[in-house]
Parts: sequence; C-alpha cells; structure tokens
Amino acid sequence: MQKVRKIVSAAVETTPFLLSNLITIIPYFMYIHLLNGRQVISVLPFVLFYTFRMTGIFLLKGLKEPIEKYTLMIVALLIGSLGSIFSLLGEVYPTFYLIGGIGLGLCAAWLPPANVSVHFYEKKQGQAKMPNWQYLLVLLLLIPLFWGLTLPLSKQMLIVPAILTIYFIAAYYGIRRHPDYQLDFKHLSRQMFSLREFIYFALFFVILFLLRSGRLMFNEFYLNIAILGFTLLFLTLIFSLQRKYQQWVLPLWQNLITFLNGIFGNFIILFGSFYVSAVYGRAQLVYMLFIPYAVGMILASLFGEKVRRKTNKSLHSQLFGLGIGLLLMLIPSFFSLGIFVLTFFQKSINQWLNQLYDESDKIPASRKFTAKYATANLGSIFHQFMMMVGMTLVLYLRHDPLQSILLYQQQPVDFVAVMTIIKQVSIICLLIALIIVERIEKHAVNH
Repeated sequence: MQKVRKIVSAAVETTPFLLSNLITIIPYFMYIHLLNGRQVISVLPFVLFYTFRMTGIFLLKGLKEPIEKYTLMIVALLIGSLGSIFSLLGEVYPTFYLIGGIGLGLCAAWLPPANVSVHFYEKKQGQAKMPNWQYLLVLLLLIPLFWGLTLPLSKQMLIVPAILTIYFIAAYYGIRRHPDYQLDFKHLSRQMFSLREFIYFALFFVILFLLRSGRLMFNEFYLNIAILGFTLLFLTLIFSLQRKYQQWVLPLWQNLITFLNGIFGNFIILFGSFYVSAVYGRAQLVYMLFIPYAVGMILASLFGEKVRRKTNKSLHSQLFGLGIGLLLMLIPSFFSLGIFVLTFFQKSINQWLNQLYDESDKIPASRKFTAKYATANLGSIFHQFMMMVGMTLVLYLRHDPLQSILLYQQQPVDFVAVMTIIKQVSIICLLIALIIVERIEKHAVNH
C-alpha cells in the first residue's frame, strides 16, 4: 500500500510538467473537432482558445507590477480547471464551450512561464529536479488523453475535458502542499496595466480573433481586414524597433532565436494540424501529430541537455537538427518523423533559452520568462499571418479561387497540391531563416 501511495504521489508531482507542456495542444485538438463552419458556436471555442493562448502573455507583460511566480502558477491552474469544467459542461449547454476556450487559452498562456519560473527558482534553492523514472509516469498519464482524443466526438468532448480536470485538480493539490504556494496580490496597484502594452494586447487580440474566425466561418471580409490590420501593425512595430534598437537589453541574436523558436512552435502545431487535417483528415491528427509531438517533448526533457553537452557548438547542432526535421517533412512518408525531430530540437532550444534568460542580469528576475514567452509568441503570431498570406499567394498564382482558403474541407480545388506547395515554400523559408540566425549568432560570438 505504501508503494502505491508513493507512485500516486510521484504521478501527482508530474502533472504540472505534463500540463505546462501539453496545454497548448490538447485543447487545440479538442476544439478543432467541433468546427463545422456553419454555426458560430462551433467556431468560437477554438478561436477564443487560440487567441487568448497567443495574446494572454501580453496581459502579464503589461502589468506594472508582475504577479509573484507561485501565485501565477496557482491562478493558471485554477483558470485551467475552470476551462476544463466548462468544456465538459459544453455538451449540456454549448455556450459553456466559450468560457472553456477562454479559460484554457489563458492557462496555456500563463502556465508555461509560471512553471519555468518556479523550476529555476527551486533549482537555485537546491531542490531536486524531476528524476528520469518519473517521465515514465508522464507517458502513462498521456495514455488516457491519447485514448480520449481517438474517441467519437460526442464521447471525446466528455472524456478529454474530464481527464484534464482531474489532472488540473491533481496538480493544484500537489503544489498546495508546499508552503511557498500562496496567493499573493499585494504588489498589484489600482493602475495595474501599462497603457502601451495593453494597446498591443488589444490590437493583437482583435486581429487574431478576426483572422481565425474569418478563416473558420468562411468570412473573406474578416480575413482581409485581419491581414491588412496585421500588416499595418507589423510595419508599425518594425519602425518602433528600428528607433529603439539601441535600447534593447538583450542581444539581437538572442531575440531572433527566441522569435524563431516561437515560429517553429507554431509551425509544428498550427501548420502541422492544418496540413494533416486537409491532406489526411482530422481523424489522423492524433496519430500523425500528437504522438510524435508528445514523444519528442518527453525525450527532449530527458536527453536534450545531454545532446547539447556533447557538442561544443550547442546552438549550431540544435539548429542543424531543426533543419533535418524540416527536410524529413518534405518526404510524405516521413512527415510524422519530421514532426518528432522538429519537436525534439525545438523543445531542446527552448530549454537552452530558458537557461539563457535565467542567467541574464539585464532583465528583472520577475520578468525574465514573461519577456521570453512574449517574444516567442510574437514569432508564433508572425508565422500565423505569413502562412495565411502564403496560402493566398499560392492560390492566386495557381489561378484558383481565393475563396478556397476558406473552404478547404470541401476541397473545391486540389487542396492536397496547394498544401504541398505551402509546405515546401514554408520549409525553404524556415531553412533560410535558420542559416541567417546561425550567421548572426556566429558573428556576435566572434565579435
């Protein structure tokens, strides 16, 4: 009996790690199955989840006084729990899916940086990190989620939120046993937000919302407004960055690698799910994307640091690994293997960046990982819009109707050919980006 309790306790300890790494992808797969393009209620849960997941970090960045790391961890888990519960209740009353999407989206934005902050703080306090054998428990905890995502929609929308709710409760129960985990909002003032950062959050939120809802509700007007709005905002940011370049506290190469890592994260999940859904069907998402992603994530946690230590130029080897993953994706039969390789090295670079930001003395300790995740999310948002612009250009050059971008499920054109071209162009662009970043980093180190 004592042995069983020890195993259960160890499993509970792994749930924050599991949730912080998978909360960005599980609701994505869950809500994507609701989409039918005809009813707004089927589209909004996915749109709200994706939009809050991408922009929620800017709310944290805009706080004049940051939320204490342990408090943020508790808040993220509580909001995630509510999101899962309301998603579960969505089967009874579909409007609850909207609240569920918001809750899980905010949790996906806040839980990863909170978990990383706590991890590095506890590491400095001499607390032991998660032993390797506990990753086997993570794999066991993944099995119910994998099984739930393969069920028919009516059962899936009950089982998956229920499992997530159990994991959130377990994570909350596990951390509340530690004395450091207390809710502390005493540093927050009445004027909580920086106006400038809040405006950025609002603009990104509205544009992303229009883009995703326009894309999924087949509304070309929303789509055009979103792309135009993003273009204007992007040009404004470029102008602003050019003026403030000398005031950057981190080197250019570090910002670029963080930005590029966000692009790759979005490429794996967003493009990967879009490509698999359009070419192979949504039923293959779990097998062709979720499994290689989950395995790559766990193996990166186990062996990513060892791989970096065995290479003198750790960043160069990681970028080379990303390039290999991209090339594998060019071969249809090796697509899932490419996803696995990309995930492994993207997560490995993410770990290295976490270490880099933690060691930096140029950013206040309470804002290090908020800054890191905000930069990565900018890369994800940039990739999202570039992908939509790329699809529009490909359809235009093929003389296909531009409305096809809105109706890929009905495949009014040879959408497999369109997606193959998008994949090839995306991979070429990402390979060029890898070379540019590698050269910039090499030049910075040598000078």
